[in-house]
Amino acid sequence: MWSYMRKRRSNLEIYCRILEVVSGKGLGISHIMREAGLRQYQAESYLDYLVRKNMVARFGSDEVTIYRIREKGKVALEDLELMEKLS
Repeated sequence: MWSYMRKRRSNLEIYCRILEVVSGKGLGISHIMREAGLRQYQAESYLDYLVRKNMVARFGSDEVTIYRIREKGKVALEDLELMEKLS
């Protein structure tokens, strides 16, 4: 169907998707954008929030920045997945 008819995702759904994407290994923003279905400014905004909340770690320089899930992010993701199963 047309893209404008897709259901709008909540912030929580987007945060969960980003945590899922970075849970395997450290990834760059391009990969995160593609896997989470976000534009660059959106991905940067969501990742900045997750970094400030210590759920995601940011490594590297201006040229190459890698994002990786932290323990706090893993716990949050597990809790959110459990809540989804219960609903």
